[in-house]
Amino acid sequence: MSATPRISIAMATYNGARYIREQLDSLAAQTLLPYELVVSDDGSTDSTLDIVRDFALDAPFPVRVYRNEKRLGYADNFLSAASLCEGELIAFCDQDDVWMPKKLATCADIFEDPDVLLVIHSAVVTGSDLKHTGTFYPDIEFVNKHQAKQKKKTGRMSSDQLMLCKYDSLQLDPMDVYPGFSMIFRKIVVNIFDRCDRGKDYQFYRANPPMISHDRWIYLMCCSLGKVVLTEEKLSLYRQHESNTCGLSGPRSLWDQLKSYFSPTVYEGRYRNELHWVNVMEEISKKNYWSNKHIASNAINASKFFERCRDKDNALIILYSLDSSWSKRLTAYLYLVKNFYLNSAESCFVRHHPVKDFLFGLFGFYSLYRKTKIILMMSKGKHDTI
Repeated sequence: MSATPRISIAMATYNGARYIREQLDSLAAQTLLPYELVVSDDGSTDSTLDIVRDFALDAPFPVRVYRNEKRLGYADNFLSAASLCEGELIAFCDQDDVWMPKKLATCADIFEDPDVLLVIHSAVVTGSDLKHTGTFYPDIEFVNKHQAKQKKKTGRMSSDQLMLCKYDSLQLDPMDVYPGFSMIFRKIVVNIFDRCDRGKDYQFYRANPPMISHDRWIYLMCCSLGKVVLTEEKLSLYRQHESNTCGLSGPRSLWDQLKSYFSPTVYEGRYRNELHWVNVMEEISKKNYWSNKHIASNAINASKFFERCRDKDNALIILYSLDSSWSKRLTAYLYLVKNFYLNSAESCFVRHHPVKDFLFGLFGFYSLYRKTKIILMMSKGKHDTI
């Protein structure tokens, strides 16, 4: 890659007239100007496209505008925009945020390492008027501290320095979620696998879930196949307003947390994701065996990683299923003891809860609770939705 990389901005728009001009002006104010701005509009009925075209007249970089013939939805709209970009690097861009002037320049320097596929930065959360709320999202400082604690790292930078941590493939949980607006990544990731085959989002299992979102897909690919850098520098203002497509939902209630803590559907969702990604990584390795040995090797390692996680979550499904016999639950629990509870290297980024699994899984406390609740709900003529 050249000393000054070409950074394309992939912006997905849909009825964003209220805030989009502020975002466009912040792109023009970058100390390192983008190579281009690619706008993919998903059928706006307001003045969004008029504002974009007016901006393009005097923009200090090329602006290309595309209008989808039919609605794609926000995830595929972003990925469509990314596929049309021509730069070596791509930055996802929301229509309602504001970027700090040094965002592109700061991230571009990090890509001097050719193995870095993705940079994720922190951001300041604001209200609709751009007033700071006092919170950050993503909170990269918290993530880096947690990772350092997990790995028992020492020698953290002093508090007046901005922390930048570089993680090798699979050092971060590839099933985590980071927002697209905080990402800059290599264009190679977009073309390495067909986005139409990226699979459905079974993170929290539903009967007919949507396809995995654009940012989760890009993060998972980069985290599995190369290095990811997390920087604590706040490089954008993340605006929250009444029309956010994917805004912050706030903390979950204690009851919701307990349901997900004990419910086997969480494990089933992860299992279905992992089952799909084993096949995806195997396919990536085959396609890149001759053209990119490094990517192919990392893909094989990722496939093995997802296999281990798949087997673990399958055991947890058996452990918490209402239909599992005592002997099946015992076999599943012994498998977890041997392969995960006593083997910290096989953590798969999920905290182990042997005591909870022993009481609520093996001894059936959770099953007893569920069966009792079902009987009570049926007696009242209601259907259990938990």
